[in-house]
Amino acid sequence: MSIFIYIILAIVGVAAMAYAIVNFIPKKIHWILSLVFLGLIVYLTSLIYGGVMKPINFDKKKKARYSKVIDNLKMIKDAQIAHRKIVGGYVVKPQDLVSFVDTAKFALTQVRTEEYTARVNGLDLKKERRVVDTIGYRPLIEDFKGRDYKKMFTVPNTSSQFEMVVDSVDKAGIVSPVFRARVDK
Repeated sequence: MSIFIYIILAIVGVAAMAYAIVNFIPKKIHWILSLVFLGLIVYLTSLIYGGVMKPINFDKKKKARYSKVIDNLKMIKDAQIAHRKIVGGYVVKPQDLVSFVDTAKFALTQVRTEEYTARVNGLDLKKERRVVDTIGYRPLIEDFKGRDYKKMFTVPNTSSQFEMVVDSVDKAGIVSPVFRARVDK
């Protein structure tokens, strides 16, 4: 309701000012008033533009900061999954996970299927077996090239650290280990 009152008062004020300028101010000074009003228009336009752009710029900065935080969380996830594949569990201490990334190696395996004939009760049966051979090792650190994994537990643009929680979840009788990296807002 009050916005309508402000609009009506603004219209009445502009009309009164226009009447006063036309009837009481000499015509020789009108060009000066035109320049003053033009300057006022430019100033008010810049205020409106700034008011519109402020939330847009804030949103851009927020997305840039969030993307850095998400990149660090993805690095933590990649390191934890690699630890689970190689060692069999998740790590709670950040220092242990960083040193794991520095020293761990993935086993490169080759899987092949062999067929053989087995004699069972006088019958020849064809059977298959799966053979897994380790053909080498690859350092885990290669997966983190170009990424600052030593600072993955630091929240970007702040001095706080991500907190690690390792637990297990029991669903339908299946117990699965889980981890959570989080930070207080």
